[in-house]
Order: sequence, then structure tokens, then C-alpha cells
Amino acid sequence: MAPARTRSLRSVTIRRTLVAGGAPVVGFTLVAVAFAAWHARLPDPLATHMTANGRPDGFTSRGAFLPVFAALLLGLGSFFPVIAWVSRANPGGQRGTTATGVGLSGILTFIPIMLLHAHLDADDSSTVRFGMGYLAAGLGVLVVAAGLGWLLAGPPANEVVEAATAPHAKAGHLEARDSEVLVWTRRAVSPVLAVISVAMPVVGVVVGILGDWWPSLVFLSAALLTGAFAAVRVTANTSGLTVAYGPLPRPRTQVPLARISEAGTRDVRALRDFGGWGYRMRPGASGVILRSGEALSLKLATGSTFVVTVRDARTAASVINTLAARRRQPDDRDDAGPEPAPRAAPTTEGHGRCWSA
Repeated sequence: MAPARTRSLRSVTIRRTLVAGGAPVVGFTLVAVAFAAWHARLPDPLATHMTANGRPDGFTSRGAFLPVFAALLLGLGSFFPVIAWVSRANPGGQRGTTATGVGLSGILTFIPIMLLHAHLDADDSSTVRFGMGYLAAGLGVLVVAAGLGWLLAGPPANEVVEAATAPHAKAGHLEARDSEVLVWTRRAVSPVLAVISVAMPVVGVVVGILGDWWPSLVFLSAALLTGAFAAVRVTANTSGLTVAYGPLPRPRTQVPLARISEAGTRDVRALRDFGGWGYRMRPGASGVILRSGEALSLKLATGSTFVVTVRDARTAASVINTLAARRRQPDDRDDAGPEPAPRAAPTTEGHGRCWSA
């Protein structure tokens, strides 16, 4: 029989997958009911795209209205239950994914129903107005629906423990003289985030060409944010671990040596363990997740774990362990007599001084 905690994790995953997948189905059902009830009172075609001042500038035939929103709701909605299922070892991120999916389903249900309501008994859809008040109300629906999704996705994440993440593997120390300067640095790139950061501006341009340009700014801004996390520089030295994002000196994440109890490695699955890519947080762990595979794993003095997916993680962990051990050594050389003979320099690539890639 499976342990109780494993059963709890499985049942919570099923529940959240069903909530995330059921929300768009319920939403489309409501849109279909509204469309059927008001069908005789709707003009043909229907205005389905508005300018910033609420005037129609895009139209869809009455017969195509329902299939278009079915594809939008069900197509987008199918993404979130899949993510909820594959991130089953990350209950915190899984709960957020469920809430986000329900929230988006809420606003994508509200908008077509309000569009239909605005068309009631209109002779010409070009006279229909869909003001900013509708959009503001839609954002309110999104927040309320996301809150409902959060509640339905329960229980709280801290009631479900990790069941599948690979264990932390110790990395040991380097054979290096105390006088040697040890620096490890490597660049890491996320293929997924790189593709997204390139695709978003293209989507923004398409949105601008087909409609207004102001919504495309959202995609361009998101592309800049995603691009900042797509490539990082990871450095281990006497300051501890530093993760610098993109080409700019800021922002950056730093973990001082004083906070590190032990450095090691582990295998990470981005979706399963952390629910996605970028800077991720989950109960008891956080980190910079760029891809699946080898990762540097830092056990912190607080009891939590910080993870960075980067190649040659074992060398980085050995450098950090060596530097942290040096820092913990008491400075008692004055009482220890003559300085001992230096140990042999390490034979690790980089001659024990700098590893760079």
C-alpha cells in the first residue's frame, strides 16, 4: 500500500487537475447557454474586437462566434490541467497554476457573455459599444475566479510534502592551498525561455497589425522580462553564489557563504519539481530553473534549499564547500607555530584557480 503522504499527493494532484480542466468547460457551457438564449436577438455579424475607445473594428459571423470562443477557452484551458498534472511534485506551484487557469477561464467566459449582452436587439453591430468599464469588470472577475480556484485547489501546499525530487548528492571539497584564489563561473541559457522571449515580440507585432498597438506593449514587456531570465551568469567565489540575469549588472541573486551549510548536486525536472522555468519558489526550496537536468543544490542554514540548473554543477559545489570550510576555520595561525608546508595544487581543470565557461 502506498504511504499516506503519497496518497495525499496523488489525490491533491487529481483534484487540482480536474479543477483546472473543468473551469474552461464550465465557462464554455455558460457562453453556449447565453448564446442559445439570446440567438434570436443578435445581429449578424457580431463585433468581436474593439478599439481603446470601445468602437468595433473587428467582426465575426454569428455562426462562427461560438466555435471561435470554444477554441479560445478550451484550447487555452487545456494547457493548465496538463501543467497541474506534470508539476505534481511541486504542490505550491501546482496550486498557483490551478488558480491562474481558473482565473483566465473566468475572464474568457465573462468577455464573450458581455459581448453578446451588448449586442442584444442591436440592428447593426457597428453601433455597439464595449467600454473600458467592461474590461475593468472583467479584471475583477479574473481576480475572484482565481481566488475561487485557489480555494478549490486546496489543501494548503504545506500539508503535502515532496515525493519525487531526486536526492541531494554531496560534492566534497577541493585539494587546494588556503592561499589559492578559487573562482567558478559559467553561463547558463534556458532554451524554453529563449524561444518564448523571441516569440512574444512576434505575437505582439501580429496583435498590433490586426488590432491596436497598445496591447502589443504587454507582449513586448513580457518578452523583456522573460529574456532577462533566459540567460544567466552563475559565479561561485569568496562572496558565495551569485546569479546575474541578462547583460545588466542588476538584478542579481546572491547567497553568501555564511548562509550555506553544504553544497551538492541533484537532478531537477523543471515542470515536475518547480512548475516551470525562471526564478521559482516552492515549499522549502527556491531557485533559478532554466532547464531540466543537472543542478547545483545549496542546503542553507535556514533549512531550505536553493537550486540553480547549470552544467558542471559538481565543480561549483566543490568550490563552494572549500570556500565555506575556509571561512569556518578559526584564525589561529599565530598560536600554531610555523606555517605548514603547502599542499599540492589541485589537478582539476583550471589549476584550482578559475573555472570559466
